[in-house]
Amino acid sequence: MDDKAFLFYGFNLDEALLVRDTVSEALGEEIDTISASGEESSTVADVLDRMPDGTFAEAPVRFLMFLGFDDEDISAAIKAFPKISKRPILCTLTENNMKWTIAYLLEHLIEEDTRVRGKSCQS
Repeated sequence: MDDKAFLFYGFNLDEALLVRDTVSEALGEEIDTISASGEESSTVADVLDRMPDGTFAEAPVRFLMFLGFDDEDISAAIKAFPKISKRPILCTLTENNMKWTIAYLLEHLIEEDTRVRGKSCQS
């Protein structure tokens, strides 16, 4: 993917656009938005191939996937990230997770986030 995009899951439209616009301004380039809400049985690759207009719908747990961002861009995006109502789990596209369903990706991200947060709280 040459262009930068965010794959959103569990965001309402207003917060998704706030994140996109804030980060886009900080990086000085346009960022596309793709919604994975309601696509739980689709693979990440299928969602990216179709790039559905999608429904932006809130969910108890949400994630934001960086697409086409390098490490420097991700760092700048995190620094510019606006204050929003609920912290998302952040991730990037990998060769493995692009084959997973959105539901499986979400389950994996929740497990990983729980493990990381648990370790950081025990130090």
